[in-house]
Amino acid sequence: MTLAELLDIEKTVGDRTGWDFSAMETETDPTPWDYVDLVRRYLKSTDFVLDIGTGGGERFLELASSYGKGIGIDSDPEMIKTANQKVNVEQKTKITFKVMDAANLTFADATFDVVIDRQGPIPVKQIVRILKPGGYFITQMIGKNNMVNINQEFDSQEFSKNQLEGEADLIAQEFANLGCSVVSICSYDVGYYVKDVASLLFWFKAIRSRGHAASTIPEDFCVEKYYKQINNLITKYQTDRGIRTNEHRELLVIKK
Repeated sequence: MTLAELLDIEKTVGDRTGWDFSAMETETDPTPWDYVDLVRRYLKSTDFVLDIGTGGGERFLELASSYGKGIGIDSDPEMIKTANQKVNVEQKTKITFKVMDAANLTFADATFDVVIDRQGPIPVKQIVRILKPGGYFITQMIGKNNMVNINQEFDSQEFSKNQLEGEADLIAQEFANLGCSVVSICSYDVGYYVKDVASLLFWFKAIRSRGHAASTIPEDFCVEKYYKQINNLITKYQTDRGIRTNEHRELLVIKK
């Protein structure tokens, strides 16, 4: 594609709201688990649940019918503002969103029945402290090989610095060292297809390094500056299903 064509498409691409990627047209190969479905298996209607790195509260609100009460936290005030705007009248009695740094959780010991975390920070000692005995911690993490072809194209030093290598095994050992049991640890690495160029540009804008620890996309991303990389990706990886990359995820379930 020409630079002019890409710039015209960029003008049609909006900004991400919260952590909502529904504006993208994508397709993913079959995966062994779905985060929301899996978390539901561990929730009871009486549970008090904490969601670390809740973003715009998208997944936590989707799970609302499966737990008693919950608190979603995020260090970004704009994310929490977005989350609060999504809470409906019925949910206001059971769900609270707060700005809080995951490294400095202000909750009392043994407060929560379940702590969940989707691609957010994992303060192991803090999580063990605030979980009730017998409580569960469930996390889905971005694997080190995620978007590998895109990472190679952008050759991002920021990505190399921030990416989490073998994270699930290392974190599982930290929990084990504190007396917890590893219930499940697994991963998948499957094909992920971005259907059109507008979706690709939306995605790149949304996951620029700032605010996304595992992003391969430079913080100063724009079409004009990174035209070569974008065009190379479209040319090299265009398929009948869309522009191909991969989705690498790790799952960890811990019991205190």
